[in-house]
Amino acid sequence: MSYLNRLTQRSWLWTAILVGLTPLAGFAQGDTTPQQNPDAGNPPASESTPPDQNTPAPAFGLGATTATPNENPPVSALDQPSLEPGTVSRSFLAPGAILSESADSNVEGTGTGNSATSAGLGGVTRAMGALALQKIWSHYETDLQYIGGGIFYQGVNHKTDQTQDAELAQRIVWRTGQLVLRDGVSYLPEGNFGAGSYGGSGALQSGLAGLGSAASTGSASLGSALGGNLGAGQFGSVGDAPRLTNSAVADLAQAITPRSSVTFAGSYGFVHFTDNSFGLVDSSQAAAQLAYDRQINRTDQVAVLYAFQNIHFPQVSGSSVTTNAVRLIYGHRVTGRMDFVVGAGPQFTHMEFEQQQPPPQPAVKVSTDRISASGNLRLRYRFPRTSLQLEYRHYNTNGSGYFLGASTDVGTFSVVRPLGRIWEANIDTGVANNDRLKASASTVPATSDRYLFAGGALHRHIGRHYRGFISYQYDRLSFDACSGTACGKVSNRQMGVVGIEWYPRPIRLD
Repeated sequence: MSYLNRLTQRSWLWTAILVGLTPLAGFAQGDTTPQQNPDAGNPPASESTPPDQNTPAPAFGLGATTATPNENPPVSALDQPSLEPGTVSRSFLAPGAILSESADSNVEGTGTGNSATSAGLGGVTRAMGALALQKIWSHYETDLQYIGGGIFYQGVNHKTDQTQDAELAQRIVWRTGQLVLRDGVSYLPEGNFGAGSYGGSGALQSGLAGLGSAASTGSASLGSALGGNLGAGQFGSVGDAPRLTNSAVADLAQAITPRSSVTFAGSYGFVHFTDNSFGLVDSSQAAAQLAYDRQINRTDQVAVLYAFQNIHFPQVSGSSVTTNAVRLIYGHRVTGRMDFVVGAGPQFTHMEFEQQQPPPQPAVKVSTDRISASGNLRLRYRFPRTSLQLEYRHYNTNGSGYFLGASTDVGTFSVVRPLGRIWEANIDTGVANNDRLKASASTVPATSDRYLFAGGALHRHIGRHYRGFISYQYDRLSFDACSGTACGKVSNRQMGVVGIEWYPRPIRLD
């Protein structure tokens, strides 16, 4: 069986489950809680009494008959704590649909030199369906979500494409810990950073936008497991280059004492370019991390983490990048308002590549070692009526198909604010810089690339089960100047989208 067939059969297994996207529970509340639309697609929830503020919270303690969100998980865990304290999740099934029309200035992602010329204005129609399922038992929880549909290009680029994204999380919870098995698979006509396949990040930050931040940053709404060094995201894309991406993660968290815990996670992921007219390079990677966490008080935590990552490039014989990293992490959390995490430490990278020689001489294996830094920062803050999120990471990645391994800096910033009862606004921006690792090869004669997106959207409720939106996003991909015809190139792109969403009231399953 060919390499493509094996990848396709394994990945579309999850897509065939037809899982869906969790509807957004709501936006930031005001100084006095505004009236909520009871049919706005929110999963049912009930309030619970917060714990005694004078007692240190254990790492877990989920002994209730229904699973409740852990308001202060270990700082090294893959789950992000909720900024909505005291809620109890319920089992539900939620369908939805999105229909949008966009004007795209540069669908093919072309450009000449440093100019902003493009392939010409084209129209793009997207028709997508979504389905979310959450089922909770006393010590188990299953989350499935899916969004996908057809993309129809007009104007300068007549063709039809598709987009598919499915995610699964199976959670097993006991009194002092949990085990989570996750898998995310996607088929996208372009990279996931900036969500260009969906018309931009703002087009997803809406009633069906549980996947919005996931599509733009590579981290999933089921947790941050599918992002960072455990995921196989791509932080740079130009033109129509369909790719199949899969990330499978298993993570374990176990409390040792009420104040200390250990966490472990392991993952495997790959990226396969199915119609590789750009000559991009496939990659696969295995990663693992182990950490010890200590809770200083109710709001502060520290952790020490060890991470391992090994990236292979199956199309280039003998090529691999192996990284070992140690990181100190500090977290500060004020329940219901702020979540701040920062970590940094050294990383040790070993690179191996085969350097071709003139025939009949055999290829020569070249290896290089380097010591550098890795780190991450995340800040989420809820004002009375505005929510913001800032995230930054510096680590080694697969090179996004352009390089055989890259040192990547990626940052995202988003702001969400309700404008009255029926209007909401959001702003999203992100930047990713990929520097080719020393001694590694590349598919373009460049040493680095930078991808930037910036935009925003307005959303308006229309009755109980519909929401309209308009959004705009600017994308820019540039390669550094060097010798060669593909260097110093810049691709500029603008996308304007108008659309409508349908999201009926979720169906209670308990």
